[in-house]
Amino acid sequence: LDVGQKIAGLPDTIVSVVKVKGMEKNKLMELLTRNFELTIDCDINVEGWILVLDPLNMLVASAFIDNSSVLRFSLPFGYYEIYYQGRDVFSKLADVLLNSNKTVSVNLSLEANNTLRIVAPENDIVILRDENDTLIRGTWQDGCWVFVVKPGLYTLQINNDTYQIPVLGDTVFNPMGFDDVGYEVLVTVASSDGTEIEDFIIVVEDEDGNTILTSRAVGSQISLRLPEGFYTFRIYKPPYFVFKHVNVRGPTNIVIELPQLVRNPEKIPYRFYPKLMSLRSEEAAEYTLYAFAGLTSSYVVAAIALILTLSVLLCLAVQRHIYLSISEDLRVLHIMGFTKSRLFLSIGISHMMLSILSALAGLATAWAIYSILRLDVLIVLLGYGSPFRAVESSIFTLFSATISWLASFAEELKRAGGAIER
Repeated sequence: LDVGQKIAGLPDTIVSVVKVKGMEKNKLMELLTRNFELTIDCDINVEGWILVLDPLNMLVASAFIDNSSVLRFSLPFGYYEIYYQGRDVFSKLADVLLNSNKTVSVNLSLEANNTLRIVAPENDIVILRDENDTLIRGTWQDGCWVFVVKPGLYTLQINNDTYQIPVLGDTVFNPMGFDDVGYEVLVTVASSDGTEIEDFIIVVEDEDGNTILTSRAVGSQISLRLPEGFYTFRIYKPPYFVFKHVNVRGPTNIVIELPQLVRNPEKIPYRFYPKLMSLRSEEAAEYTLYAFAGLTSSYVVAAIALILTLSVLLCLAVQRHIYLSISEDLRVLHIMGFTKSRLFLSIGISHMMLSILSALAGLATAWAIYSILRLDVLIVLLGYGSPFRAVESSIFTLFSATISWLASFAEELKRAGGAIER
């Protein structure tokens, strides 16, 4: 039970059972409780992203490269697939079962010339053309036809047979032909959301890495005949070039999934990936709300702070303008015998009361709108966890308006007194 909980990342209150063959429980628990170092030795001559995907096609690690380099990631025990994503290419490079510290060497040549070897007799008519229908000349060497080509899709004609061969590295094509022997293998290609993919090229390699079959499928499925053995099925559907290893021991149905392109590989820093955890279905909605509320609460607090700051500045500007506009009248009143204290009692208090009444009226209006429109519910939904509640914000606004009035009144009274004395 504890092994199942550990694999699924479940709390102690939920029971999960897992059945594992060929491995003791202690060994499996040891694998689940530690991370391993995955070293990727990249021999790639063009810039792009190296992506590490888990069995659910979720991105767990990524790094940008612009030339040959060595990448190191610390990941938990599991099965991972390594992809290259460039401007026009999304290619699977390798897959690895990470149960110890491992080094994987990957290579991809998108600019340099590649060697295409065609296993065919010297007397056969062998014609190779590129995507622009340009004829490419080859030479007869060591029992096969050799062509030096750029990466791309090529059309090969051997006597009366025609093949389409995608080349993204050194390739050996040996059209053995198993039409009348072996087992039927049905290959289906689908996208990550289950939608069937049509019009693709399939390339089949034997255990030695030699291409033994290539064909174009108009629909989403293609039926092949292959003898028993271990094969690599590669699917070419621009920009995808992915593969899957299959051990054929009888009639076989294969589904090859094209993962979704990663729009922003650098959006989530790698240091956060090891902290990810699985959630129960009933917890997913809660954490989604927390994430949404936490983000929006930041905007709500920022908006409140901005509005309060602008209100203080506005009050200061209005009060300053009022007292500057009556400075001449204050001088006349001083000539008539008004002192600063009498000015404050006669004019300041009444004006302050008017400002306070205006602030209270504004507060009452705002509170009425707040209550009628049920803004408390809206703020909870859009700003859950905000440190400023509505009442506190309103009181703080009133307090700020009063302080700004007192500061401006004292400043302008001082200015008026100075003008009178002159």
